[in-house]
Amino acid sequence: MLPLYLDDVVSEDTKNMVEEHLKSCESCRKEAVLLNEDMILPLGSGAQDAEIKTLKYLKKQFRNKKAVVSAVSVFLAFIIMLGTYALLVTPKLFIPYDSTCIKVEKIDEKLYVRYIGSNLDGSVARNSFPLEKDGEKKDVTFFYIYKSPWSELRALLQKDTEDHLIFLGNVDEIDEVYYGKFRIERPEELSADLEESELIWKK
Repeated sequence: MLPLYLDDVVSEDTKNMVEEHLKSCESCRKEAVLLNEDMILPLGSGAQDAEIKTLKYLKKQFRNKKAVVSAVSVFLAFIIMLGTYALLVTPKLFIPYDSTCIKVEKIDEKLYVRYIGSNLDGSVARNSFPLEKDGEKKDVTFFYIYKSPWSELRALLQKDTEDHLIFLGNVDEIDEVYYGKFRIERPEELSADLEESELIWKK
């Protein structure tokens, strides 16, 4: 490759590759000096054909290596983005009850929860569930709201506080509303959840 490089008949990529190699190879640098002093290209010879084939092979290998590095870089970037998204969005963090920002309101014979805050990510409710309490049956609604690291970050970046109105159900279908993190997948245990929840509205 050195004769072709010294004669400046190689591409820019190959030129850079040869120059990188010359920086670390003493013997090739000496050979380049000798060839530069008295260079004779064996035009049409088998030696030149072999050099050209070698050069083409190395260029192909170099391109393949670049393609592999690019593909790996894109894959790693995708994994990092996916992991970051999962860490920010997936966790559902319970927001403790605070009467100053969580209030039950009756509007047109319907019950709503008003939440004042910018970090809300979602809500979970179990409506009109018949429950025996103090010897009488009541239609009880369990409710709570949650945040995520992403909604917390979004709240930090926002200047204004948001006002959320969340529908609970019709007034005639609900006797009491409890706030607490209940097990929605096991409704038969809601009586136990009652002790850990806070009564925030009743008829």
